[in-house]
Amino acid sequence: MFKKLTILGLLLISLTVSAKPTTTIAPLKEGSLLPSISVNNQHGKLVKIKTDVKTIFFSAEKAPSQVINLFLKKNPEFLVKQNAYLVANISGMPFLISKFVAIPKMKKYPYDVLLVKQKGLFSFMPHKEGQLSILKISNGKITSISFVKNEKELIEAFK
Repeated sequence: MFKKLTILGLLLISLTVSAKPTTTIAPLKEGSLLPSISVNNQHGKLVKIKTDVKTIFFSAEKAPSQVINLFLKKNPEFLVKQNAYLVANISGMPFLISKFVAIPKMKKYPYDVLLVKQKGLFSFMPHKEGQLSILKISNGKITSISFVKNEKELIEAFK
C-alpha cells in the first residue's frame, strides 16, 4: 500500500513539475526578438500573435485597459488596420469578477482581447504602473517601447 502511494505521489509531483514553463523569457526591450506568443482571447479561442505583427498593446491594470478600450470602441478596426494585438493581464483580478463581470463584458467587444490569466506568465512584457505599454515591432524585432496614460497620448503615439 505504501509503495502504491509513493508511486502515485511521485507521479503527481512529476506531472506538476512538467506542467510549469521550462524556459523563462527575458524582459523585452528595444532590439529584442518577439517571442512566440499564443494566448486565449475573451471568447476562449487560442490566438497566436503573427510574426508580421506591427504593434502590441499591453495592459496590466484597469485604468490603462479603459484607455485602450474606449479608444477601440470609437475605432473598432484599429487593431486590424494597424496589424496590432491587445493583450490584457487579468491575473490579478479576482476570479469571480473576471468570470462573471469582466469577461462577459469583453465578449461584447468587436475586437479581440488576449487575456493573460496566469500570474507571472507575461512578466517579460514591459510595464509601468497605471500606463498602457505600446510595443512597436518590425520584422519580429521590437523597435520601440512607449507608455501612455490617456487617449491623447495614445493618439499621439500613432501620428
